Amino acid sequence: ISAAAAKVRRPPPAASRKGRDAGRGALGSTLVTLALAVLVLAPSTFVLVAAGMLPTIVAVILDRTPRKSAALCVGGPHLSGVAPYVVFLWQGPNGLNAALATLTDVYAWLVMYSAAALGWLLYLGLPSVLGAGFRMHADHRIRELEATQARLKDVWGEEIAEAAAKR
Repeated sequence: ISAAAAKVRRPPPAASRKGRDAGRGALGSTLVTLALAVLVLAPSTFVLVAAGMLPTIVAVILDRTPRKSAALCVGGPHLSGVAPYVVFLWQGPNGLNAALATLTDVYAWLVMYSAAALGWLLYLGLPSVLGAGFRMHADHRIRELEATQARLKDVWGEEIAEAAAKR
């Protein structure tokens, strides 16, 4: 490998990586601060959201990828499963007993965790579906190009194709 190629393959300097990681730390600090504020100002909401969002919290902890795609795929649908119960809590008696009553409701758990399961299904299943779609598109494109190549051979002759293949 030449010296120029070795320079190209070097990882980015630590300063640029540090800048990206600093943004993630700031986001984490913001989320912790927000969680503490909700804990102090609305403990019933905190209890409901903390218990209801456990699969997303686990996904955040277990997802080692830099973009946290598992946490995003699980968190979006999961939040939509928890949100109705938070709204019910805010519209009704907004106390710790109401939050605990919601957490003892089997159907609330079913809705919240089914939404998380949908997120995991998206995370685990969508790459296969998209891969199959891309593969079908590529196969179709190959057939189109082969048909175009056959038409060009009819127009220009086989000797042109052989000359181009020798190059």
